[in-house]
Amino acid sequence: MPDCGGLTDAEMITKVADTLGISEFKLFESAYVDWYKRPASERELESYFVRYLFYQEAPSWVRHYARTKERELGPNGGICGPVLWFCVVNLLLLWAILIRCSLGITGKDTFLAA
Repeated sequence: MPDCGGLTDAEMITKVADTLGISEFKLFESAYVDWYKRPASERELESYFVRYLFYQEAPSWVRHYARTKERELGPNGGICGPVLWFCVVNLLLLWAILIRCSLGITGKDTFLAA
């Protein structure tokens, strides 16, 4: 069933799981806990997940969870998460290198030395 963003349920679930850096099965586990307020056994989730894998049909509680996470991640697919931290760390390193070069610091007398 297409979502309002033009993605099918399976595409949305895959996108959200990828963005969060987890497997689709882990997304099902998290969705189950969020909906039922208790963890599910693998056996409980297996039939839902197999149906999803073969027919791309997800239970309503998984679709709800994925849509909620998609909204939380924002239009950039979670740019405020790991990607942003990667950029910030690289900018700080670049800034430190530029300061070091502008001050003429070389060799072992620097805070960046190993």
